[in-house]
Amino acid sequence: MSYYLSQTIAIEPVELFCSEFSPLDSNLVAVGCSEATLKLVKLDSNKVVSSIFCSKSSIKYPITHLCFKPHSKNIVTIVNGNTVQHYHITSGQFINQIQEQEFIHTVSYNQTGEEFATGGVDTIIRVYDSQKQNLIRTCQGGNGITTSGHSNRIFAVKFFPNDPNLIISGGWDNTIQIYDMRQQQSIRSIFGPHICGDALDVNKTNNNILAGSWRPDHQLQVFDFSSGKCVEDIALPSDPNTGQKCNIYGCKYNQIGNTIAMGGSGSNEMRVLLTQQQHITKTIGAINGLPDPLSGIAFDTSDRLVVGTATHHLYIMKTN
Repeated sequence: MSYYLSQTIAIEPVELFCSEFSPLDSNLVAVGCSEATLKLVKLDSNKVVSSIFCSKSSIKYPITHLCFKPHSKNIVTIVNGNTVQHYHITSGQFINQIQEQEFIHTVSYNQTGEEFATGGVDTIIRVYDSQKQNLIRTCQGGNGITTSGHSNRIFAVKFFPNDPNLIISGGWDNTIQIYDMRQQQSIRSIFGPHICGDALDVNKTNNNILAGSWRPDHQLQVFDFSSGKCVEDIALPSDPNTGQKCNIYGCKYNQIGNTIAMGGSGSNEMRVLLTQQQHITKTIGAINGLPDPLSGIAFDTSDRLVVGTATHHLYIMKTN
């Protein structure tokens, strides 16, 4: 199996920050952009079919993260400045929003779609009831002895897929924190990863944690959840023309956890890696030497990949 570049779609005149396949239509991709703009792109026609202006103030913050609500396939949730907003994907209608005091960088739903969590500048994870849209708990700090929670802004939050009580997060303080929502504090810490985007994921098959770091070495790592030990530290090659390596902004597992996609700045590349028996074995696809960084990586259910760049291009990769 290998991946190849199948489509390139220009989305002008905005920069692209995040993207996600619609569970309602595998040919529809939601793209979070600069200028507070949400774009809906149809892959089968290679064009933008809808553009939603999301700012509720005079300031046009970029849409830095988005996700679809599980089991409600027409609801997309976006991060815009210090707000989380919900839109009906078919009609483009604004549904509601939650406003926090500080900037939010990430949002994530649990497996049932009943709750979503946010993380950002103030280092606090907030968990909301998605139906009532009210705050139901906050997670911060630790026990003061072995855990202390985050000390700098959070860029990635994920509900643990095989335990509804756990949330993992990562950010600028070079730690992954594991929170138990019943205790509302960090119960364990993994030290090392410097996460600056949507670069934290969990393998549903074996509970391994994937972390991508924005730095020139030790960028892509896999950690055993039970022990917290690093079980894979993947050496990424340098760009032959510039000598730079990839500083990761985003990384994801596919649905069954046997493929990893990653991308970022520095070498400005997208790379797809195959995993076998819990070990990363080889590169099975790449887009190299692009003029700008890549971010907003997403898989669909058939393992197709989407990634965007700062130069308003959306790239689609497929398997052959």
